[in-house]
Amino acid sequence: MNIFDKATLTNCTVIETKKHIDRVDILRGIAIICVFLFHAQEFLFPKFKLGDNTGKTGLLNLLPTAYGWTGVELFLLVSGFVIHLGFLSGNQQFNLSVFYSKRFWRIYPPYLLSLLIFCFTGAGINYYTHSREGLKDLFAHLFLIHNLFDRFYYSINGVYWSLALEMQLYLLYPLLLWLRKKYGINKTTLIIWLIMPVSYGITYFIMSGSKVAQSNFVLNYWGIWALGALLAERYFNNKILFKKHRGVIAFAGFVLIILAGFYVSPALSALISVIAWLAFFEWVLHAQINTKAYTLKILIAIGLCSYSIYLLHEPPLFKMLLWFNILAPKSYLAFVKAIPAFVIIFIVSYLYYKIIELPSIKLGQYFRRKLNLKSAPHSQKSTKTDEA
Repeated sequence: MNIFDKATLTNCTVIETKKHIDRVDILRGIAIICVFLFHAQEFLFPKFKLGDNTGKTGLLNLLPTAYGWTGVELFLLVSGFVIHLGFLSGNQQFNLSVFYSKRFWRIYPPYLLSLLIFCFTGAGINYYTHSREGLKDLFAHLFLIHNLFDRFYYSINGVYWSLALEMQLYLLYPLLLWLRKKYGINKTTLIIWLIMPVSYGITYFIMSGSKVAQSNFVLNYWGIWALGALLAERYFNNKILFKKHRGVIAFAGFVLIILAGFYVSPALSALISVIAWLAFFEWVLHAQINTKAYTLKILIAIGLCSYSIYLLHEPPLFKMLLWFNILAPKSYLAFVKAIPAFVIIFIVSYLYYKIIELPSIKLGQYFRRKLNLKSAPHSQKSTKTDEA
């Protein structure tokens, strides 16, 4: 079936609930595949170093997979979009208790279980309960502040840093809403982007000597999240950000990401990726896409459990790639090994999504009913994305 079936869909300026959720899951599916392939490249080519364009291994920086880490930027755009669209759809009423309850039950229980799993299977639970450094590491992860310390930043599970970042961005959301009420969403987004270099400068002195925690401080990512919120506002009001050629801008941006990363620096690639993904995001929202097409059904399924894939994929990936070494002993076929590895991780993650993620969301709903915490009534444009 044709993915872009004009006979199946009408103009998608306003997308109904089911189609919209599908489109968001398509984006999540793309984001997690990008991240997975980047980590696969790191494991498959140990000498690969991002930003190094010297020698034969430097040519690896010309592969699109070398920039799969920009999938995190797409995840942040999706997060800002989903959260703010939920607020807009709820008649623009914000309940602090309901908001943080939803975020907690959506994020924390699946995270906590995976954290315990990797503590047991990694350094061992004795390290995290009987050594001073292990206890600090564990408590920093439990309270989602490990991204503030270089030594804990990539420990236990290398992807956990972005979950701490995500939760810290949620803490900033009421401030974004306050600024929006006072100045409007356009000026608010501009203010947040102006805050970012100031934040970078301040943290450079406060966190001197830091290699990763300082440059990835939460305020340095706030602008990306705010762009997702800006896109949600435009979408909700039937307006657009990119007047023309969204697809062309996105494609050109993806090419520039690679060229900038190879010839200039990954930092420039990161900046370009925000614009490229934002244009691509809006293109997906408004394109006449047939979400019943088989290819997109697969992407939607991957997107549905993308959080579980994100939580579970990195620690076992290296060993799994070694298992499948027989499939591709030659280096130019190395990525063939990533296919069965991803299939296995997807199956495990889908079960995790069904058994852990969904029951956690339902448990949160149960407790909110018991505590009589009510969300704002949703408008006709409700998309139910604030639970997604």
